[in-house]
Amino acid sequence: MSDQKPPPSGDPLWHGRAREGEPPDPGWQAPLQQPPPGWGPPPQQQWSPDPYGQYGQAPPSSGSATTALVLGICGIVLCPLVLSIPAWIIGKNARDEAERLPGRPNWGNANAGYILGIIGTILGIVAVVIVVIYLVVIAAAVDSIDDWDTY
Repeated sequence: MSDQKPPPSGDPLWHGRAREGEPPDPGWQAPLQQPPPGWGPPPQQQWSPDPYGQYGQAPPSSGSATTALVLGICGIVLCPLVLSIPAWIIGKNARDEAERLPGRPNWGNANAGYILGIIGTILGIVAVVIVVIYLVVIAAAVDSIDDWDTY
């Protein structure tokens, strides 16, 4: 088998490995047992049984802040006036509550619910005004069509 030559370099199965009975590729080196110069051993990490021990306890969550956020999102997407007004009110109360507590837990959720409540209420009012104007225009058009029949 020593008289066999390696396959051409385009052979995907070769990858520079030695065939049976041949010496290994001279470019191959055994893996280093020691890290290269300038590199030390990896730092030892201390194990903590408490997953929150390194960062402390998570702040308490506010159910009203989450409720305001969910109502605000649903108010914009589903039913603006029915869900946005409660999101506005609950978001304001939850934001005030979060400002009184140290670290302001869930202030972002409460503020987002408050702002979404305001936006949803404005969109709902604009939608109602557009529908009323549309109905007035349709009623005027129907009334003018009825007048044409009498002449």
